[in-house]
Amino acid sequence: MKDYIAGKTHEQLLIRQKELEAYCADQLLHTGPGESPWGIETQAELDQLRAYFRQPLDAVGLLHGTDKASSFHGYLETYEQYFSPLRDRRLTLLEIGVAGGNSLRAWLDYFPQAEVLGLDHNPACNGDFSERGSVRIADATDPSTWVHLRGCAYQFDIVIDDGGHFSSQIITAFVLGWPLLKSGGLWIIEDTHATYANEEGQKARLWTWLTNQIHALNEYGQGQCGRPTEGDVAFIHLYKSLIVIGKR
Repeated sequence: MKDYIAGKTHEQLLIRQKELEAYCADQLLHTGPGESPWGIETQAELDQLRAYFRQPLDAVGLLHGTDKASSFHGYLETYEQYFSPLRDRRLTLLEIGVAGGNSLRAWLDYFPQAEVLGLDHNPACNGDFSERGSVRIADATDPSTWVHLRGCAYQFDIVIDDGGHFSSQIITAFVLGWPLLKSGGLWIIEDTHATYANEEGQKARLWTWLTNQIHALNEYGQGQCGRPTEGDVAFIHLYKSLIVIGKR
């Protein structure tokens, strides 16, 4: 059996998964040996193609060269537990901070039905990555940015903040953007270690703010058999250089 995956570049394979699978399945029924233009002639080869598109998130990130993969920060292995159940859903993902766009390409690859939006203040980051992926040039700490996104009817399932790493930027983006996160959504803050390098004398600000959020989750316990407050934060998970906040 020919190695179909090894014989094609990654770009050649990045046709929408379901369209390609349907096409190849049809070819198995209606073409003879050597007639399929994709070179898929057996069920085993079609299964191999499906397995390729189901690679773990870290493998997808490595293919696209994002610094979130295990070759650098190693965030994607943590994200897998949150993202895997959402992989085939029609969702909307926002990433604050685009740079070269490698992460946006990874999200588009991993989530075959997602709309992916990048937000960056640098005009050099502008551009469309696919029919499902685009970049808006805007400042995540500017209230007008979120007013505009609301006006465009955006509601996000996942927000990944890889933008400004000062505590003030992280907190402001969260406060402004949180109302646009859907119920059950995830707000992820990356590179929290950078607050220590960026804010001499103020590095505790993010952690003071976060501690207040944790208190809000648990302070009902001060009463006798108290009931949870009606806040919309479901959980706060801390990892090395990462914060994951879930919305009720």
